[in-house]
Amino acid sequence: MAPGRRGQGMGEVRPLNAGTMRLANRRLVLAAIRRHGPVSRAELGHLTGLSQPAITGIVRELLREGLVREVGVGQSSGGRPPILLVFNPTAQYVLAATLEGDALQAGVADLSGQVVAEESLRVAAAL
Repeated sequence: MAPGRRGQGMGEVRPLNAGTMRLANRRLVLAAIRRHGPVSRAELGHLTGLSQPAITGIVRELLREGLVREVGVGQSSGGRPPILLVFNPTAQYVLAATLEGDALQAGVADLSGQVVAEESLRVAAAL
């Protein structure tokens, strides 16, 4: 490639669009809640570097989707006491299955990876 030209090579850094940035921020907030919860919205701002309006909007979405729960009130350093947030691993479940020959194995896990159901069975080939 000629010097000074930007192509589609592996080392190229492309700018993020608003949707990609919003998704990255959402993942950042959810990861901080999982790692540090129970945590307040103000603490999330400090942990992630995001603005309070951004934190508020993202947390509102996560609460609506059930991925995060409000679990109580934290210590106040003046003003209104903060509401504490935790990750809700049972908001959704993951199903995994494998079929090898006539053996079917399936399992269901919550979002923390805790297996909540497992089943193994033999299946007859339909000819």
